Amino acid sequence: MRFAPELKSILLGGEEKTLWGKVRASISNQKLTHNVKNYLYKPLTLEERKQHKQRKLVNQYKEEDVLKYNKTYRSAILHNDYYWNNFYEKERMRNEIEYNHRAFRIYSIISTRKWCDADSIANHLKLNKREVIFIIRKWKECGIAEIIERTERYRSVFKFKIKNVKLYYLTYSNFKEKK
Repeated sequence: MRFAPELKSILLGGEEKTLWGKVRASISNQKLTHNVKNYLYKPLTLEERKQHKQRKLVNQYKEEDVLKYNKTYRSAILHNDYYWNNFYEKERMRNEIEYNHRAFRIYSIISTRKWCDADSIANHLKLNKREVIFIIRKWKECGIAEIIERTERYRSVFKFKIKNVKLYYLTYSNFKEKK
């Protein structure tokens, strides 16, 4: 079995052992800097859990930065922050984290104000084309993207262009209010 060097030194416990053929190693307890205590699981307190679960998808921004964007994009940012500050659904948060991660990956490789093809982006990032189109349509609803969709022969071509804005966390899933 292979062990990390720190764990190997703990397991040997100061004895002289033969390691790797003819090489002999001796480890003393005085030089032992890693203890088993360092590798024990320490559960989070209730306060740490509350802080951890609510703060993942909340945007950090200055108000004057957000005010320069259009009204629909501002309302989408504020809606996302309001939802994650006041409500918590574990499964929905997991899905939102995944979609926001994909959205930031897409946003990082495209250049603003240039037309891009959804197929090439999906192939480059190894994502499903439907996921890419879903995210870009959400951006169009927020007013930060323009879309051209047409059919050529037997397939649909989806081209888009992103405006020069900073991407914030958005709520990508459908929002249904609970009664």
